[in-house]
Amino acid sequence: MSVAITIGQLEDLAFEDSLLTPEGVELRVIKKGNWSHEHKFQSREIIFTDGERYYRGSIERSGSEWTDWAYGSEYYGDGPAGIERVRLVQHVREVWTTDFSQPVIDYDLLAAAAREFIRKCDCGQAKSKRSYAQFKAALGEQVEEAI
Repeated sequence: MSVAITIGQLEDLAFEDSLLTPEGVELRVIKKGNWSHEHKFQSREIIFTDGERYYRGSIERSGSEWTDWAYGSEYYGDGPAGIERVRLVQHVREVWTTDFSQPVIDYDLLAAAAREFIRKCDCGQAKSKRSYAQFKAALGEQVEEAI
């Protein structure tokens, strides 16, 4: 299913947090971005779902807090909104820091070591069944037998 809504419907969705389309599809806002400012022109990203997939659209306005806002549907017309299907991915950033109080953790290396430790324990090669139980408990896994 693909979502096709107008600029005005996207604006309504942004302010009401949900919208029932004429086709009977309920759209629900997942996340609203902050207004990005460029003088008297502002835009805001909206992430929403139809219950199955996620979509992104952007609403725009012009004016100021002291006058009135004119929204995109007023100056572009109420044509089709620019909607694109999106998905959420984890994005890891690498930054330079002067904070040396926190250790640097290579999570991929740690996960590989953990998998190897569990493999050895499952094969009976671990030096201590107690350390295996403590390790599995730290991972939030159930330990089958009390040690």
